[in-house]
Amino acid sequence: MKKSEKKDLARWTWWMVTAIILLSTSAKALQNDSEGEEWTKWNLETRNAYIRAYVSGLNKGYGAGCHSGVLAVPPPRPGKADLKAIGKCWNEYPLSKADPIQYVPLITKFYAAYPDQRYLDIWKILYQAAEGGSVEAIHEHFLHSSYP
Repeated sequence: MKKSEKKDLARWTWWMVTAIILLSTSAKALQNDSEGEEWTKWNLETRNAYIRAYVSGLNKGYGAGCHSGVLAVPPPRPGKADLKAIGKCWNEYPLSKADPIQYVPLITKFYAAYPDQRYLDIWKILYQAAEGGSVEAIHEHFLHSSYP
């Protein structure tokens, strides 16, 4: 397989994985009022499992994207992986390296405190929480954003 074919295959795979994740998380929400409504109905075990699964999928997809990106660019020396490029890519990772379960209580508090914002996707709340947002700060962020 040629490099360009590998690059195209990696890009296609990344998009398909992303689409599957987005569709699978959105399909359940479409059947009900919203992801936030679903979240409030789940027990702690289900919430933890959801966050772990989401972050696991994100890690795998992000890692595959970094790997594909590094392979798509010729290394500085033949036969040597560009470790700097891999490091730069991982530095852009959208979530902290902390245990994602720590955000479950904050997501729960957010949906409890602001039922009118339960239309917000779980991952949107998760990303804001990972950036250090409090319940109130996340609420304000989405009040002043163009997110529907």
